[in-house]
Amino acid sequence: EVRENSNTSIKSALARRAAGEIKSGDTVFLDASSTALHIVDFVYPEQNLTFITNSIRALLRLKERHIKCYSTGGMLLENSFALVGSIAQNTVSKLNADIMFFSAQGITYDGQISDFSEAETQLRLAMMKNAAKTVYMFDSSKLNKKYLFSICNAKNVDKIISDINIDFSSDKNSDIQGG
Repeated sequence: EVRENSNTSIKSALARRAAGEIKSGDTVFLDASSTALHIVDFVYPEQNLTFITNSIRALLRLKERHIKCYSTGGMLLENSFALVGSIAQNTVSKLNADIMFFSAQGITYDGQISDFSEAETQLRLAMMKNAAKTVYMFDSSKLNKKYLFSICNAKNVDKIISDINIDFSSDKNSDIQGG
């Protein structure tokens, strides 16, 4: 709940931009991050979308908005209302998506995306494997933070949506501006 209620205006702005990446009829993987959760506010039943998520909060919001959604199943993490584990990974491994949205706790200046949750990291990797396009979202509070579990490098995602402009293909990232 703390993560969900921090930087809400920035997360909402990022989510609005992210929702613009979704095409009518898309199947969408959505992780259980608080940033990705905000995407639900910017999608509509008329778009004929299908969401697959491990987020209990996203499932509830999607159903309130009458948007088709599937749960990954799995073990519930009480602190994040995320479903994780082998059941969730097995479900995701049998499904394909047009686009995947995720966030994580940190990204370094050289583009290393990481998180403190091993179980959520494993599920994100399974989603990435079966998504045609991956979109990483982060706000500037996550920049230059590194956690135990590496997800990937920014170079390995198709699009990055942030409130700052930073080139992760460059060796020098001292010239950061608002995005």
